[in-house]
Amino acid sequence: MNRRHSSIHPNNPILTSIHNSNNNSMSFLYTILHYLRLCWNSIYNFGSGLFQLSNLTSIIFNHNNSNNNYGKIVTFDNGMQVRIGDKIAEGGFSFVFEAFPVEDGIDGGRREGSRKSNNNNRGHSLRKKYAIKRINCSDHELIQSCRHEAGVHRSLPQNHPHLMELLGLKFECYDNIKYSSLEGGGGEHKEYNVCYMLFPYIPDSLRREITQRNLLLDVNERQQQQLYNQRRPFSTREVLQLFGGILDGVLAMHTVASISHRDIKLENVLLQSTAVGRSTGGDGGGRGSYGDGNQTSCKHTPILMDFGSAGPLTANLNSRQQVLTIIENAAQHTTMSYRPPELFEGGIRHATSTSNSSSVEEEGVLDFGKVDVWMLGCVLFGMMHGSSPFEVEFARTNNNEYGSNSSSNNNNNGGGGGGMMTEGLVKIVECTNLKILGEVPNPPWAAKANATTDYNTTKYDGRNGRYPLAIYDFIRFMIHHDRLTRPDIQQVNQRFGMLYLDLLGERRVGYSEKRAGEDDDDDDDERVRDDFDSLIASRDFV
Repeated sequence: MNRRHSSIHPNNPILTSIHNSNNNSMSFLYTILHYLRLCWNSIYNFGSGLFQLSNLTSIIFNHNNSNNNYGKIVTFDNGMQVRIGDKIAEGGFSFVFEAFPVEDGIDGGRREGSRKSNNNNRGHSLRKKYAIKRINCSDHELIQSCRHEAGVHRSLPQNHPHLMELLGLKFECYDNIKYSSLEGGGGEHKEYNVCYMLFPYIPDSLRREITQRNLLLDVNERQQQQLYNQRRPFSTREVLQLFGGILDGVLAMHTVASISHRDIKLENVLLQSTAVGRSTGGDGGGRGSYGDGNQTSCKHTPILMDFGSAGPLTANLNSRQQVLTIIENAAQHTTMSYRPPELFEGGIRHATSTSNSSSVEEEGVLDFGKVDVWMLGCVLFGMMHGSSPFEVEFARTNNNEYGSNSSSNNNNNGGGGGGMMTEGLVKIVECTNLKILGEVPNPPWAAKANATTDYNTTKYDGRNGRYPLAIYDFIRFMIHHDRLTRPDIQQVNQRFGMLYLDLLGERRVGYSEKRAGEDDDDDDDERVRDDFDSLIASRDFV
């Protein structure tokens, strides 16, 4: 014992130095082992993170991996079963795939209504097809957004020919993607969910039809100048019939469901192919009809879609915070060139106690129904000229004359065409707040046209790019800058009926009028829908 103690005695420097050297070596070795252990833990955690990240990426950024989507069977809340096919579109966090009914599964047609049954009239050999939308919900807000959109769909009148129908809804939860949050080390778990929505398969859209008709051409591009003779504007009859269908859809949203769309634009209108018919002349005789009175009717039925921005018809403006929230939501969820002035900063203000009672009642409420009316005016202009009136200017031709056509070719294109087909041609310009505060541009032929005699002739039947001036007056009727005096949807429907009769010589019978003559036993459409949020929350699938 004494000998062992003497080895570390300060009076024995040699033994003490040897002992200190051994201690230093062990400390260095322990330090190396410590850092090796830290490196190993880091590599392990990094590998685990990569595995989780790869799984997360496969869900959030899934680019149609055949192992994950193709051939997968999805069963919806109403029992419908479909098998996923090829991807046909994608954007943001959503992907759209073809889908087909599972032949040995539950009948996929029991909730489709009359419109779906008519889709198979073109041939029994055609396989029934759906469109399935997959939304990758990375947070609770996206999940709530999906539930909101589904709630709007199922609060609308069923089987309406001009409103997109939701055929099924399903949520899936991927528990294997749960992981502990690195922030704070609290072990918080996050779930990444997927929402599936099933819709009718409608491949055509109003925007695509406008593109195929070459309505938007650049007069300064020589390559596009060669397409002038291939430019095929809608006829006045086609424009009015298409707009009438869109109007019917919005009218049903406002009057039956008390819901406003809030994002009506050309891109949100699909076109369902229909049988080509002939005009019967209506019950108004031949007054105001175009051509020989035997024109081909519109080949498409417009269907309004995308109800993600929809909400109640009105919103209170009791505080500045409410106003700012409305403006912020509009900036995120609506297109600027279709947005009315009140949805821009400074366009509305909250009601104050200093105002008189009548102005408080009017200014303290924002009517989103009239927001839809403004957007309808922009859509009608876009059907004639390819885009919203607040992002275009009428173009000049090379001879510096607006829309001049060769008179020798006036018999082309069914009597309505002409020469270079530059009538009504516009060029795209930047949409600004100041431009939206301006007026709807007048067509170049407005100064020369005699509104009392010329607007009902084939010279203004639309097929050469010229349209009756009465349509532009109707557009200005809807695009009224003062939100308090802007017409509501009922007033728009009434005036459109008069315009339809004047220009086509036929009394228009809208969908709501047709339905009024039929017995409707659907109690769902008779419900009181005053409280939008309560209605959506009451849906059993939510």
